[in-house]
Amino acid sequence: PRAISGAPRIAPDWGLPLVLPASLALALHGARHSGLRKLGWSRRSIRGHPVRPMPTRCPAAAAASGDLATLPVFCFDFDGVIGDSVDESSATAWRHAKKLWPQLDLGASPEAFLGPMREVRPVVETGWENTVLIRVLSESGDLSRGCSDVIARVLKDWEAIRADAVERWGLDRDDMIREFGEVRDIWLDKDLDGWLGQNRAYAGVAECLGAMLAAGADVFVITTKQRRFCAALLKDFGLDLPDDRLFGLEDGPKTGVLRDLLARPELSGRRFHFVEDKLSTLCKVAAEKDLSEVQLHLADWGYNTAEDRAFAAG
Repeated sequence: PRAISGAPRIAPDWGLPLVLPASLALALHGARHSGLRKLGWSRRSIRGHPVRPMPTRCPAAAAASGDLATLPVFCFDFDGVIGDSVDESSATAWRHAKKLWPQLDLGASPEAFLGPMREVRPVVETGWENTVLIRVLSESGDLSRGCSDVIARVLKDWEAIRADAVERWGLDRDDMIREFGEVRDIWLDKDLDGWLGQNRAYAGVAECLGAMLAAGADVFVITTKQRRFCAALLKDFGLDLPDDRLFGLEDGPKTGVLRDLLARPELSGRRFHFVEDKLSTLCKVAAEKDLSEVQLHLADWGYNTAEDRAFAAG
């Protein structure tokens, strides 16, 4: 791969090898659907953040001997990597917005918002932002006529738009997180099957993680989704992930979780891989010197834009 002025370098035909005693490899599945893109970093900078040299490819672990202590540690984001939850989060946000701003005409169902919300989903880091997006989109006019201009503005300058909306509408982040979770809880209590049905596992990913777990691999899920909701979805996807392997919104930033995992004595000296669909999150990890040993990977099937993928691909 070649260096691209300040951008990551990748080997586009290289999938993340999940080398296990069972000889599984996500790379084999990835050959059929694009797979994971390995992110390496140039010696320059990414959007103003200092970054590190390109890491070496994950070496073949001693799978034949079955020595799990020599195998890599795998950390996966949830939304956009394991599961496609955008329809559910959009519907939850619509319900939240109806409750928060009863004066708005948001229609009788969230259906009109689902398409535009999928387009702007790459900017979302935490669920409550979806509620703000519902109002931003509703104020753009008739959604049936399209809202390409506002979608383009959101994708280009979401942080400024969000900050302005929070100030103008008098929102509090902690209150929004709590209320968004309460709206989800009500939906789950009234219609668990309906809520679960709005989420789906990406083809092949849940099966691969399930096989990894069955083989005894060290697999962690690190998400900004509240833990109880992620746990319910993992169970519905057939993944029996131990409680201490799941880190949610309540556990703090992903950089902090990765730092804590690296410090665990039982994981000392192991090679870490972090699979994420949000490029800005990977850039944050790349900027942390003490996380320099973590190998970073962009899930290009997730919630990222063509610009993000081009940036990664160089």
